[in-house]
Amino acid sequence: MEKEVLLRVREAFLHGMRQSPSKAYTAPGRLFADRLTAEINSRLPEKEVEIINSCLARQHRALVAARKGDLDQSLQELQNVRSQLAASYLSQESILLIEVLVDPVEAYCRYRVDDYGGARALILSAVHTNQLLSTDYGYEILSAQRMQLCHNMLRITSREGRHNDTVILAAAFLDYLEFGADSLPEDIAWAHVIRDAVPESIMEYYFDQICGEGALAIAGSNDCKLFEHIAHHANPPGCAKTFAPHAHKWVAAKHASLRADVEKYLCQACKLLEYGKASELSLWFATIIDVVIACRSLGNEGIKVANNIFDEASRMPDAPLQLRSLAAPL
Repeated sequence: MEKEVLLRVREAFLHGMRQSPSKAYTAPGRLFADRLTAEINSRLPEKEVEIINSCLARQHRALVAARKGDLDQSLQELQNVRSQLAASYLSQESILLIEVLVDPVEAYCRYRVDDYGGARALILSAVHTNQLLSTDYGYEILSAQRMQLCHNMLRITSREGRHNDTVILAAAFLDYLEFGADSLPEDIAWAHVIRDAVPESIMEYYFDQICGEGALAIAGSNDCKLFEHIAHHANPPGCAKTFAPHAHKWVAAKHASLRADVEKYLCQACKLLEYGKASELSLWFATIIDVVIACRSLGNEGIKVANNIFDEASRMPDAPLQLRSLAAPL
């Protein structure tokens, strides 16, 4: 039985490795961009829209460069945006629309060089700008960006080594997104969205991302007390059956892992491993960490499978710090 389970685990991991980002997974991001673009086009003069589009094209190039680790190129693109803003005659509305999308990219550059204070300040600047645009200027769809900014804050908190805080904040935001909890912790009290203006698919997309950040913070841990903050999302009667299935399957699988039922956990984890790159990467990598640890408890054959998965996953360019810092293969 063990050998069969280990074979399934290995095959599920390889299946996930072969996946490419699916159009279904990236659709919410396109939907948000399309709706925001439509509002900008309908509200602003054509000349201002052209300048906004030019600045946002530079912003996109800056983000791509930052994700590849080319921070010099990213910062140069952001400086070009600032220069274009200074040289253009734009309404305050247009300036705010550019700044609300540029500040998070600069925050990411700060994050990449471990300037967490600078990154946090830029995120909060974007939050302030977002609230102005969403309320005073009526760009209600833009409130969806607060979920991304919340995710950014959680990543900073986690990178600072505050894993307990990361899980607790993530759990509170998951409760808000799925159950409509009335309040949020002080650190993310600004992350409420205008629900009537935000499609459920976008909420679901960020539910997976927020859960993934919490999952990475707790991956490899047997801290049942910490997991309790998230545990009630394991498809209880209050959870919608079709809402964010990836995240809910991770919670259910983590339950099995903490009950020390290794074979049952690995069987459930296989479904998560198969999602691979076609879905939320943070949940996939968190699963890989727990799977590696579980397999290592199954003797020599399990150790071989665990080490093989660890070797391949840790070499991936987007492997998170939590995986790279996992103990070396036995």
